Amino acid sequence: MPLEFDDDLACAVFDAGRLLQPIAAIVGAAAPAPHTGLWIDRLAVRSAAVSLRLAGRPEDVTALRDADLLTRPGDDPGPAGHVLGFWRRHHQGRHRQD
Repeated sequence: MPLEFDDDLACAVFDAGRLLQPIAAIVGAAAPAPHTGLWIDRLAVRSAAVSLRLAGRPEDVTALRDADLLTRPGDDPGPAGHVLGFWRRHHQGRHRQD
């Protein structure tokens, strides 16, 4: 797989995901480690932060964590919370141990 990087941030994010995909496949194939859930949650928060930054929103990793921990069950988490929820479901679905 040749490495061709563009200066565009969206292309750089895509290339990073493409390069990390084989590592995710190896981690997903191995027996789940006790800290896998924490790793998946951290990956989801960082993915949401990058998505929001690309969308021009001001929320960063710290703001996402604060909003997530301070939102009561049943309350509307807002746009950033919905993006974080999407990335959590996405990453948990990819690493689900059935």
